[in-house]
Amino acid sequence: MLVLVPKAFAESAYRSDKHALKIVSRIVCDNIQNCADFKAACARRAKEEGRYCERVAKMKPTNPKSLLGSWIYFSSDQLKAIASDYNDTLKKLERDGWLNRNSHYSNFAGNKFTHSFQIQSNWWSEPLKLYSVKQRLCKRKFTCVVGGNGGDLNGEYVAAESFLDSFTLPEEKVDELDALCELSSWPDRQRQLIALMSARCWWSSVDEYGRYHSPLTQLNKRFRKYIMCEGENINGFDFVNFQPSLLTLQQIIKIPEYEYEKYSSICKNEDIYLFMLERCSEYKKRDEVKTDFLAMLNKKNQYMVQMELFKTFQVSFPRYADTVLKIKEDSHLEMTKFLQWHETQIMFGGLVRTLRTKSKSPFFTVHDEIYTPFSQRNIVKDVLKKIISKRNLCTRVKEKGLLSDQSLLPINVGMKVNTNYQSTLI
Repeated sequence: MLVLVPKAFAESAYRSDKHALKIVSRIVCDNIQNCADFKAACARRAKEEGRYCERVAKMKPTNPKSLLGSWIYFSSDQLKAIASDYNDTLKKLERDGWLNRNSHYSNFAGNKFTHSFQIQSNWWSEPLKLYSVKQRLCKRKFTCVVGGNGGDLNGEYVAAESFLDSFTLPEEKVDELDALCELSSWPDRQRQLIALMSARCWWSSVDEYGRYHSPLTQLNKRFRKYIMCEGENINGFDFVNFQPSLLTLQQIIKIPEYEYEKYSSICKNEDIYLFMLERCSEYKKRDEVKTDFLAMLNKKNQYMVQMELFKTFQVSFPRYADTVLKIKEDSHLEMTKFLQWHETQIMFGGLVRTLRTKSKSPFFTVHDEIYTPFSQRNIVKDVLKKIISKRNLCTRVKEKGLLSDQSLLPINVGMKVNTNYQSTLI
Protein backbone atom coordinates (compact mmCIF):
# COMPACT_ATOMS: atom_id res chain seq x y z
CA MET A 1 0.00 0.00 0.00
CA LEU A 2 0.97 3.66 -0.35
CA VAL A 3 1.32 5.95 2.66
CA LEU A 4 1.77 9.72 2.86
CA VAL A 5 4.44 10.91 5.30
CA PRO A 6 6.98 13.74 5.70
CA LYS A 7 9.92 13.10 3.39
CA ALA A 8 12.36 13.13 6.31
CA PHE A 9 10.28 10.44 8.03
CA ALA A 10 10.44 8.21 4.95
CA GLU A 11 14.23 8.62 4.99
CA SER A 12 14.61 8.00 8.73
CA ALA A 13 15.07 4.74 10.63
CA TYR A 14 11.27 4.39 10.52
CA ARG A 15 11.28 3.80 6.75
CA SER A 16 11.07 0.04 7.39
CA ASP A 17 8.55 0.25 10.25
CA LYS A 18 5.22 -0.20 8.50
CA HIS A 19 3.20 0.37 11.67
CA ALA A 20 4.85 3.73 12.34
CA LEU A 21 4.48 4.69 8.67
CA LYS A 22 0.76 3.87 8.70
CA ILE A 23 0.11 5.76 11.95
CA VAL A 24 1.88 8.90 10.74
CA SER A 25 0.21 8.62 7.33
CA ARG A 26 -3.21 8.45 8.95
CA ILE A 27 -2.48 11.63 10.96
CA VAL A 28 -1.14 13.44 7.86
CA CYS A 29 -4.13 12.38 5.70
CA ASP A 30 -6.67 13.43 8.35
CA ASN A 31 -4.96 16.82 8.65
CA ILE A 32 -5.22 17.36 4.89
CA GLN A 33 -8.86 16.20 4.91
CA ASN A 34 -9.71 18.70 7.67
CA CYS A 35 -8.09 21.45 5.62
CA ALA A 36 -9.90 20.36 2.45
CA ASP A 37 -13.25 20.31 4.30
CA PHE A 38 -12.63 23.83 5.60
CA LYS A 39 -11.74 25.08 2.12
CA ALA A 40 -14.88 23.39 0.71
CA ALA A 41 -17.05 25.11 3.33
CA CYS A 42 -15.47 28.46 2.42
CA ALA A 43 -16.12 27.77 -1.27
CA ARG A 44 -19.79 27.00 -0.57
CA ARG A 45 -20.19 30.28 1.27
CA ALA A 46 -18.45 32.11 -1.56
CA LYS A 47 -20.84 30.55 -4.09
CA GLU A 48 -23.85 31.56 -2.01
CA GLU A 49 -22.53 35.13 -1.86
CA GLY A 50 -21.64 35.20 -5.56
CA ARG A 51 -17.91 35.72 -5.04
CA TYR A 52 -16.63 32.22 -5.84
CA CYS A 53 -13.30 31.96 -7.67
CA GLU A 54 -12.29 28.48 -8.86
CA ARG A 55 -8.60 29.38 -9.01
CA VAL A 56 -8.58 30.53 -5.37
CA ALA A 57 -10.65 27.53 -4.25
CA LYS A 58 -8.06 25.13 -5.68
CA MET A 59 -4.96 26.87 -4.31
CA LYS A 60 -2.90 25.06 -1.70
CA PRO A 61 -2.91 26.39 1.91
CA THR A 62 0.03 28.63 2.76
CA ASN A 63 -0.02 28.30 6.56
CA PRO A 64 1.93 25.15 7.61
CA LYS A 65 -0.01 24.85 10.86
CA SER A 66 -3.35 24.84 9.06
CA LEU A 67 -2.11 21.92 6.95
CA LEU A 68 -0.33 19.65 9.46
CA GLY A 69 -0.81 21.22 12.89
CA SER A 70 -4.25 19.89 13.88
CA TRP A 71 -4.87 17.40 16.65
CA ILE A 72 -6.16 14.17 15.13
CA TYR A 73 -8.38 11.77 17.06
CA PHE A 74 -7.23 8.16 16.97
CA SER A 75 -9.34 5.56 18.82
CA SER A 76 -7.79 2.44 20.32
CA ASP A 77 -9.79 0.29 17.87
CA GLN A 78 -8.31 2.20 14.94
CA LEU A 79 -4.83 1.87 16.38
CA LYS A 80 -5.29 -1.86 17.04
CA ALA A 81 -6.28 -2.31 13.40
CA ILE A 82 -2.76 -1.09 12.53
CA ALA A 83 -0.78 -2.84 15.25
CA SER A 84 -1.66 -4.75 18.40
CA ASP A 85 1.35 -3.20 20.16
CA TYR A 86 0.55 0.31 18.98
CA ASN A 87 1.47 1.84 22.36
CA ASP A 88 5.11 0.92 21.93
CA THR A 89 5.18 2.47 18.46
CA LEU A 90 3.52 5.67 19.68
CA LYS A 91 5.96 6.03 22.58
CA LYS A 92 8.89 5.72 20.18
CA LEU A 93 7.40 8.33 17.84
CA GLU A 94 6.94 10.72 20.76
CA ARG A 95 10.43 10.00 22.11
CA ASP A 96 12.06 10.60 18.73
CA GLY A 97 10.33 13.93 18.16
CA TRP A 98 7.77 13.03 15.49
CA LEU A 99 4.46 13.16 17.37
CA ASN A 100 2.85 14.94 20.30
CA ARG A 101 0.20 13.19 22.38
CA ASN A 102 -2.62 15.26 23.88
CA SER A 103 -2.42 14.78 27.65
CA HIS A 104 -6.11 15.66 28.08
CA TYR A 105 -7.33 12.14 27.48
CA SER A 106 -10.02 12.57 30.13
CA ASN A 107 -11.56 15.94 30.88
CA PHE A 108 -13.37 14.94 34.06
CA ALA A 109 -13.89 11.93 36.30
CA GLY A 110 -15.75 9.00 34.82
CA ASN A 111 -15.47 10.16 31.21
CA LYS A 112 -12.74 9.23 28.79
CA PHE A 113 -12.20 10.54 25.29
CA THR A 114 -10.30 9.32 22.30
CA HIS A 115 -6.56 9.95 22.24
CA SER A 116 -5.44 12.70 19.88
CA PHE A 117 -2.06 13.20 18.26
CA GLN A 118 -0.26 15.98 16.43
CA ILE A 119 2.72 16.11 14.09
CA GLN A 120 5.46 18.00 15.96
CA SER A 121 5.81 21.60 14.77
CA ASN A 122 9.35 21.25 13.42
CA TRP A 123 7.96 18.96 10.67
CA TRP A 124 5.03 21.13 9.56
CA SER A 125 7.00 22.63 6.69
CA GLU A 126 8.64 19.36 5.67
CA PRO A 127 7.68 18.22 2.13
CA LEU A 128 5.31 15.24 2.03
CA LYS A 129 6.00 12.10 0.05
CA LEU A 130 4.12 9.03 -1.13
CA TYR A 131 5.94 5.94 0.09
CA SER A 132 5.33 2.26 -0.64
CA VAL A 133 4.81 -0.16 2.24
CA LYS A 134 4.62 -3.95 1.92
CA GLN A 135 1.15 -4.80 3.15
CA ARG A 136 -1.44 -7.50 2.68
CA LEU A 137 -4.57 -6.38 0.87
CA CYS A 138 -6.52 -4.53 3.51
CA LYS A 139 -10.26 -4.70 4.03
CA ARG A 140 -12.07 -1.92 2.25
CA LYS A 141 -13.56 0.80 4.42
CA PHE A 142 -16.51 2.92 3.28
CA THR A 143 -17.82 6.18 4.62
CA CYS A 144 -21.15 6.45 2.86
CA VAL A 145 -23.40 9.45 3.18
CA VAL A 146 -25.54 8.62 0.17
CA GLY A 147 -27.92 6.61 2.37
CA GLY A 148 -31.43 7.26 1.10
CA ASN A 149 -30.67 10.83 0.03
CA GLY A 150 -30.49 9.95 -3.66
CA GLY A 151 -34.26 9.91 -4.13
CA ASP A 152 -35.34 8.24 -7.37
CA LEU A 153 -31.69 7.81 -8.35
CA ASN A 154 -30.55 6.24 -5.09
CA GLY A 155 -30.07 2.83 -6.72
CA GLU A 156 -27.75 4.35 -9.32
CA TYR A 157 -25.73 6.23 -6.69
CA VAL A 158 -25.34 3.12 -4.55
CA ALA A 159 -24.25 1.13 -7.64
CA ALA A 160 -21.56 3.75 -8.34
CA GLU A 161 -20.38 3.47 -4.75
CA SER A 162 -20.27 -0.33 -4.85
CA PHE A 163 -17.78 -0.25 -7.74
CA LEU A 164 -15.30 2.27 -6.27
CA ASP A 165 -13.12 -0.48 -4.87
CA SER A 166 -12.68 -2.00 -8.34
CA PHE A 167 -10.38 0.86 -9.40
CA THR A 168 -6.74 1.07 -8.35
CA LEU A 169 -3.52 2.92 -9.08
CA PRO A 170 -0.26 1.02 -9.67
CA GLU A 171 1.75 1.10 -6.44
CA GLU A 172 4.95 0.15 -8.28
CA LYS A 173 4.79 3.59 -9.96
CA VAL A 174 4.80 5.44 -6.64
CA ASP A 175 7.66 7.78 -7.61
CA GLU A 176 5.99 8.66 -10.90
CA LEU A 177 2.66 9.33 -9.20
CA ASP A 178 4.38 11.41 -6.51
CA ALA A 179 6.14 13.56 -9.12
CA LEU A 180 2.91 14.00 -11.07
CA CYS A 181 1.24 15.43 -7.97
CA GLU A 182 3.58 18.44 -8.18
CA LEU A 183 1.78 19.59 -11.35
CA SER A 184 -1.43 20.17 -9.37
CA SER A 185 -2.39 23.43 -7.68
CA TRP A 186 -2.48 21.61 -4.31
CA PRO A 187 -0.03 18.67 -4.65
CA ASP A 188 -0.49 17.24 -1.16
CA ARG A 189 -4.26 16.97 -1.61
CA GLN A 190 -3.65 14.74 -4.63
CA ARG A 191 -1.15 12.67 -2.64
CA GLN A 192 -3.70 12.28 0.12
CA LEU A 193 -6.39 11.05 -2.30
CA ILE A 194 -3.95 8.49 -3.72
CA ALA A 195 -3.05 7.30 -0.20
CA LEU A 196 -6.76 6.97 0.69
CA MET A 197 -7.41 4.92 -2.45
CA SER A 198 -4.46 2.67 -1.67
CA ALA A 199 -5.70 2.15 1.91
CA ARG A 200 -9.15 1.42 0.45
CA CYS A 201 -10.67 4.20 2.56
CA TRP A 202 -13.53 5.05 0.22
CA TRP A 203 -16.26 7.59 0.71
CA SER A 204 -19.07 8.88 -1.47
CA SER A 205 -21.73 11.53 -1.15
CA VAL A 206 -24.48 13.31 -3.05
CA ASP A 207 -24.68 17.08 -2.70
CA GLU A 208 -27.80 19.22 -2.57
CA TYR A 209 -27.82 19.53 -6.37
CA GLY A 210 -27.62 15.79 -6.99
CA ARG A 211 -23.94 15.67 -7.95
CA TYR A 212 -22.13 12.51 -6.92
CA HIS A 213 -18.71 12.85 -5.25
CA SER A 214 -15.96 10.38 -4.33
CA PRO A 215 -12.14 10.39 -4.18
CA LEU A 216 -12.17 9.62 -7.91
CA THR A 217 -14.10 12.81 -8.71
CA GLN A 218 -11.46 14.86 -6.86
CA LEU A 219 -8.42 13.08 -8.24
CA ASN A 220 -6.75 15.17 -10.96
CA LYS A 221 -7.46 13.98 -14.51
CA ARG A 222 -3.71 13.48 -15.07
CA PHE A 223 -3.91 10.28 -13.01
CA ARG A 224 -6.78 8.66 -14.90
CA LYS A 225 -4.52 7.05 -17.49
CA TYR A 226 -2.89 5.11 -14.63
CA ILE A 227 -6.14 3.78 -13.17
CA MET A 228 -6.84 0.08 -13.67
CA CYS A 229 -10.07 -1.83 -13.19
CA GLU A 230 -9.37 -5.29 -11.83
CA GLY A 231 -6.23 -5.48 -13.96
CA GLU A 232 -7.76 -3.96 -17.11
CA ASN A 233 -7.16 -0.55 -18.66
CA ILE A 234 -10.06 1.86 -18.52
CA ASN A 235 -11.72 3.96 -21.20
CA GLY A 236 -13.66 7.19 -20.74
CA PHE A 237 -16.26 9.34 -22.46
CA ASP A 238 -17.39 12.89 -21.79
CA PHE A 239 -19.81 15.37 -23.32
CA VAL A 240 -18.44 18.30 -25.32
CA ASN A 241 -19.76 21.82 -24.52
CA PHE A 242 -21.93 20.13 -21.91
CA GLN A 243 -23.05 22.89 -19.54
CA PRO A 244 -23.51 25.51 -22.30
CA SER A 245 -25.54 22.97 -24.29
CA LEU A 246 -27.93 22.45 -21.36
CA LEU A 247 -29.30 25.96 -21.95
CA THR A 248 -31.14 24.52 -24.98
CA LEU A 249 -33.27 22.47 -22.55
CA GLN A 250 -34.73 25.53 -20.81
CA GLN A 251 -38.42 26.34 -21.28
CA ILE A 252 -38.49 29.78 -19.69
CA ILE A 253 -37.99 31.95 -22.76
CA LYS A 254 -38.99 31.28 -26.35
CA ILE A 255 -35.84 31.19 -28.49
CA PRO A 256 -36.15 32.24 -32.15
CA GLU A 257 -35.59 29.28 -34.45
CA TYR A 258 -32.56 30.80 -36.21
CA GLU A 259 -30.83 31.51 -32.88
CA TYR A 260 -31.61 28.02 -31.58
CA GLU A 261 -30.22 26.43 -34.75
CA LYS A 262 -27.08 28.55 -34.60
CA TYR A 263 -26.40 27.88 -30.92
CA SER A 264 -27.30 24.18 -30.96
CA SER A 265 -25.21 23.62 -34.12
CA ILE A 266 -22.13 25.14 -32.45
CA CYS A 267 -22.65 23.03 -29.32
CA LYS A 268 -23.09 19.86 -31.41
CA ASN A 269 -20.46 20.29 -34.06
CA GLU A 270 -17.98 22.93 -32.98
CA ASP A 271 -16.57 24.37 -29.76
CA ILE A 272 -18.53 27.14 -28.06
CA TYR A 273 -15.38 28.26 -26.21
CA LEU A 274 -13.38 28.67 -29.43
CA PHE A 275 -16.35 30.48 -30.95
CA MET A 276 -16.29 32.98 -28.07
CA LEU A 277 -12.48 33.21 -28.15
CA GLU A 278 -12.58 34.41 -31.77
CA ARG A 279 -15.03 37.16 -30.85
CA CYS A 280 -13.73 38.35 -27.49
CA SER A 281 -10.31 39.99 -27.70
CA GLU A 282 -9.84 39.90 -23.93
CA TYR A 283 -8.79 36.23 -24.10
CA LYS A 284 -5.79 34.47 -25.62
CA LYS A 285 -6.52 30.81 -24.83
CA ARG A 286 -9.55 28.54 -25.09
CA ASP A 287 -9.17 27.28 -21.50
CA GLU A 288 -9.35 30.86 -20.21
CA VAL A 289 -12.64 31.31 -22.04
CA LYS A 290 -14.00 28.02 -20.70
CA THR A 291 -13.15 28.94 -17.10
CA ASP A 292 -14.81 32.35 -17.38
CA PHE A 293 -17.79 31.06 -19.37
CA LEU A 294 -18.67 28.57 -16.64
CA ALA A 295 -18.03 31.26 -14.01
CA MET A 296 -20.27 33.62 -16.00
CA LEU A 297 -23.16 31.17 -15.87
CA ASN A 298 -22.92 30.96 -12.08
CA LYS A 299 -22.16 34.59 -11.14
CA LYS A 300 -24.73 36.99 -9.78
CA ASN A 301 -26.34 38.94 -12.61
CA GLN A 302 -24.98 42.26 -11.36
CA TYR A 303 -21.41 40.99 -11.81
CA MET A 304 -22.07 38.91 -14.91
CA VAL A 305 -23.34 41.82 -17.00
CA GLN A 306 -20.03 43.62 -16.45
CA MET A 307 -18.04 40.78 -18.05
CA GLU A 308 -16.78 41.33 -21.59
CA LEU A 309 -17.48 37.67 -22.24
CA PHE A 310 -21.15 38.10 -21.39
CA LYS A 311 -21.41 41.20 -23.58
CA THR A 312 -19.95 39.19 -26.47
CA PHE A 313 -22.32 36.31 -25.74
CA GLN A 314 -25.21 38.79 -25.69
CA VAL A 315 -24.33 40.05 -29.17
CA SER A 316 -24.14 36.54 -30.67
CA PHE A 317 -27.04 34.96 -28.75
CA PRO A 318 -29.32 37.71 -27.37
CA ARG A 319 -32.24 35.49 -26.32
CA TYR A 320 -29.98 32.91 -24.67
CA ALA A 321 -28.33 35.79 -22.79
CA ASP A 322 -31.82 36.86 -21.67
CA THR A 323 -32.44 33.26 -20.58
CA VAL A 324 -29.33 33.24 -18.38
CA LEU A 325 -30.43 36.52 -16.79
CA LYS A 326 -33.97 35.21 -16.27
CA ILE A 327 -32.92 31.94 -14.62
CA LYS A 328 -30.80 33.89 -12.11
CA GLU A 329 -33.31 36.69 -11.64
CA ASP A 330 -34.11 35.73 -8.02
CA SER A 331 -30.85 33.98 -7.16
CA HIS A 332 -27.68 33.04 -9.02
CA LEU A 333 -27.91 29.64 -7.32
CA GLU A 334 -30.91 28.82 -9.51
CA MET A 335 -28.51 28.37 -12.43
CA THR A 336 -26.45 25.88 -10.43
CA LYS A 337 -29.63 23.95 -9.64
CA PHE A 338 -30.75 24.07 -13.28
CA LEU A 339 -27.43 22.87 -14.74
CA GLN A 340 -26.62 20.21 -12.16
CA TRP A 341 -30.18 18.84 -12.05
CA HIS A 342 -30.05 18.23 -15.80
CA GLU A 343 -26.52 16.82 -15.53
CA THR A 344 -27.69 14.37 -12.84
CA GLN A 345 -30.76 13.30 -14.81
CA ILE A 346 -28.65 12.68 -17.93
CA MET A 347 -25.74 10.93 -16.21
CA PHE A 348 -27.52 8.87 -13.53
CA GLY A 349 -31.14 8.89 -14.64
CA GLY A 350 -30.16 8.16 -18.24
CA LEU A 351 -26.66 6.84 -18.80
CA VAL A 352 -25.99 4.89 -15.58
CA ARG A 353 -29.53 3.51 -15.32
CA THR A 354 -29.48 2.26 -18.91
CA LEU A 355 -25.92 0.97 -18.68
CA ARG A 356 -26.82 -1.16 -15.65
CA THR A 357 -29.39 -3.02 -17.80
CA LYS A 358 -26.72 -3.78 -20.42
CA SER A 359 -23.68 -4.60 -18.28
CA LYS A 360 -22.73 -5.53 -14.73
CA SER A 361 -19.23 -4.17 -15.24
CA PRO A 362 -17.72 -1.58 -12.84
CA PHE A 363 -17.85 2.12 -13.72
CA PHE A 364 -17.15 5.47 -12.13
CA THR A 365 -18.33 8.95 -13.02
CA VAL A 366 -16.70 12.37 -12.80
CA HIS A 367 -19.67 14.70 -13.22
CA ASP A 368 -20.35 14.56 -17.01
CA GLU A 369 -17.74 11.85 -17.67
CA ILE A 370 -17.96 8.07 -17.31
CA TYR A 371 -15.13 5.51 -17.14
CA THR A 372 -15.39 1.74 -17.59
CA PRO A 373 -13.06 -1.16 -18.42
CA PHE A 374 -11.93 -0.94 -22.04
CA SER A 375 -13.81 -4.17 -22.85
CA GLN A 376 -17.09 -2.28 -22.23
CA ARG A 377 -16.25 0.44 -24.77
CA ASN A 378 -18.80 -0.56 -27.44
CA ILE A 379 -21.60 -1.09 -24.93
CA VAL A 380 -21.07 2.41 -23.49
CA LYS A 381 -20.95 3.88 -27.01
CA ASP A 382 -24.31 2.34 -27.85
CA VAL A 383 -25.90 3.60 -24.64
CA LEU A 384 -24.52 7.13 -25.16
CA LYS A 385 -25.91 7.23 -28.70
CA LYS A 386 -29.37 6.33 -27.42
CA ILE A 387 -29.27 8.85 -24.56
CA ILE A 388 -28.26 11.72 -26.83
CA SER A 389 -30.96 10.85 -29.34
CA LYS A 390 -33.73 10.19 -26.80
CA ARG A 391 -33.10 13.39 -24.84
CA ASN A 392 -32.34 15.53 -27.91
CA LEU A 393 -29.09 16.77 -26.43
CA CYS A 394 -27.16 19.41 -28.37
CA THR A 395 -23.77 17.89 -27.67
CA ARG A 396 -21.49 15.14 -28.83
CA VAL A 397 -19.38 12.64 -26.98
CA LYS A 398 -15.60 12.59 -26.92
CA GLU A 399 -13.83 9.36 -26.22
CA LYS A 400 -10.97 9.46 -23.74
CA GLY A 401 -8.94 6.41 -24.69
CA LEU A 402 -6.50 5.84 -21.82
CA LEU A 403 -4.35 3.03 -23.20
CA SER A 404 -1.78 5.54 -24.42
CA ASP A 405 -1.06 9.25 -24.29
CA GLN A 406 -2.25 9.68 -27.91
CA SER A 407 -5.53 11.55 -28.13
CA LEU A 408 -8.32 9.44 -29.56
CA LEU A 409 -10.92 10.82 -31.93
CA PRO A 410 -14.16 12.32 -30.60
CA ILE A 411 -17.47 10.65 -31.36
CA ASN A 412 -20.08 12.87 -32.97
CA VAL A 413 -23.79 12.24 -32.97
CA GLY A 414 -26.30 14.12 -35.04
CA MET A 415 -25.33 16.91 -37.37
CA LYS A 416 -22.53 17.76 -39.80
CA VAL A 417 -19.01 17.15 -38.51
CA ASN A 418 -16.52 19.96 -38.11
CA THR A 419 -13.19 18.70 -39.39
CA ASN A 420 -11.32 20.57 -36.65
CA TYR A 421 -12.46 17.76 -34.34
CA GLN A 422 -11.74 14.86 -36.69
CA SER A 423 -14.85 13.27 -35.19
CA THR A 424 -15.99 9.73 -35.84
CA LEU A 425 -19.61 8.62 -35.77
CA ILE A 426 -20.86 6.12 -33.23
